[in-house]
Amino acid sequence: MLRLLTPVLADRAELYRWRLSSVFLDTVLKERPARWLPASAGSFDQLLAAALNDALAVLEKRFATADMTQWRWGRQMEITFSHPIGGRTPVLNRYFNIGPFELSGTGYSVKQTTLTLGPSMRLVVDFADLNSATLTLPAGQSGHPFSRHYRDQFSKWMSGDGVPLSFTASDPSRAKLVLHP
Repeated sequence: MLRLLTPVLADRAELYRWRLSSVFLDTVLKERPARWLPASAGSFDQLLAAALNDALAVLEKRFATADMTQWRWGRQMEITFSHPIGGRTPVLNRYFNIGPFELSGTGYSVKQTTLTLGPSMRLVVDFADLNSATLTLPAGQSGHPFSRHYRDQFSKWMSGDGVPLSFTASDPSRAKLVLHP
């Protein structure tokens, strides 16, 4: 994107971060309008080849090796759930924060995750069998770091598993709400 935008936006091209910026990029790459081809590029194919070389150089630097077998997507997509207290006090990070952990997914995949966006919960429901539903909260049921329910669902959230969420009461007497005036 930088090779395409820098001739137009100059040093402001780095600031072009819009959630749907890929729509612009897809459109330009499909339609290849001459007005968007930088004069220095020669052709869109040459522009794409140069952009690929730029990306490879960035990844070689980031992973400190040119050996692509050593590159891991998860190292690009690490997540840390920062607790309001732990995030501000480095000594408490390991007690309060959850992470860092490698993630899979992208902003365009079913498991939609980016460095700044991800699911706050996962609810899986088979409407033919409601009692097989699962619900998972990434940081667990509680936000209190000393609760047994803090982080208690994180491993399930990471692995794609869930906590059973039955729609049928196992104890019918508990399924009744009685309000007294």
